[in-house]
Amino acid sequence: MKSRMYITFSVLMLALRAFSAQAQKPAEPTSLRIIYAAQAGSQSDDLRVFANLFQELSGIAVRIDTVSYQELYAKIVAADAPYDVAAFDQLWLASLLKQGRLAPLDEYLSAAMRKDIAPTLWKAFREQKQTWAMPLLVNVQLFYYNAAMLEKIGLTDPPANLEEMVDQMLQLKKEGVVEYPWTDAWRTGEELVAEYTWLLGAFGGELFNDDGQPTFASDAGVKALQFMVSLLDKQLANPKVLTNDDIAAKDDFITGQAAFTSNWTFLQGQINAANSTVKDQAKMMLIPVARGVSAKSSSVSAMQGIGILAASQQKEAAWKWISFVTSPIAQRAYRSEMPIWTSVQTSADINMLDPLMATKLAQLETVHYRPKRADYPQVSQILQQHLSAALRGETPPSDALKQAKEEIDALTTGK
Repeated sequence: MKSRMYITFSVLMLALRAFSAQAQKPAEPTSLRIIYAAQAGSQSDDLRVFANLFQELSGIAVRIDTVSYQELYAKIVAADAPYDVAAFDQLWLASLLKQGRLAPLDEYLSAAMRKDIAPTLWKAFREQKQTWAMPLLVNVQLFYYNAAMLEKIGLTDPPANLEEMVDQMLQLKKEGVVEYPWTDAWRTGEELVAEYTWLLGAFGGELFNDDGQPTFASDAGVKALQFMVSLLDKQLANPKVLTNDDIAAKDDFITGQAAFTSNWTFLQGQINAANSTVKDQAKMMLIPVARGVSAKSSSVSAMQGIGILAASQQKEAAWKWISFVTSPIAQRAYRSEMPIWTSVQTSADINMLDPLMATKLAQLETVHYRPKRADYPQVSQILQQHLSAALRGETPPSDALKQAKEEIDALTTGK
């Protein structure tokens, strides 16, 4: 089995020593049921390697269900949800708390654990003065480009800003290097909201303010959406971006069908995958912003946490799984993912294995956030609908954003 998670014998031995002291086998057989999203940041085979090792160490059997990201929320909140542990998007925290779906984790968290994870990561999963999940995936968008394609038009440097990127794309297209220089995930889904969020930041705006009120129908918001529309109108963006998810956008890029893309951290590891045609050609850097914007870069977070469901009758066993799968040893094995632990992020061996760790950490400092609202699923649906209408040419960008804001405001006022 070829996996992104290269678990060596020495790592397994370290895991055995680290975990065996605390993972005493239960007197009675125990089985946990856990749900994850099968998407960009996780692979079922990787999780099952961990599950097998965990059962060997603890005697606790683990059944892992992987569903699409689009199905995950509904599975967690279903009345008959049978799960003990769930991985979930930070965006759903307020909604899950409103429904009483999660158990707090504070009693399990040591001072050392709290100190070794950045406050930014804890903040994503803290509400009501309690912690409701362990950070699992530190996911941010980064900028990827094909340096070999740029060399074909006599360029050695990637674009310094978005306007320069458009100039380079026009030249690439004119000289026949690539038909559609840009690919992305702009299908009607959460992917589209994420992409618009960083682009809005790249033009100097924010999606929502600190009070959770929409601020995207601003000059910056209109410019960001107009920019997306213009890439389609100029045939610089592949038309299939309107149906692409993150995986499809990844496939476009690693098979040489695009010169530029934004995507999550997982794409770094995929560049050298067996099916990649851009090995030693593709590079990763901070996302450029529009000319005149003071920020050095812009990104968006999509952090995932892992928590114990309130209905679970096996909370102690559930915490053992969470502490195992998020442990520094386990995180060292995910070399194409960004570790949650500061000590791992800054360790000499990880930075030797991943020379771009500093770039990822720098990008993390530039993230723009989607709001923590209990009604975020509805908010997102509204945004998706109107952003898609603009990209399809059905509604002018300014009108699309104005309509989205009015509908989101109505969720609060009830009008």
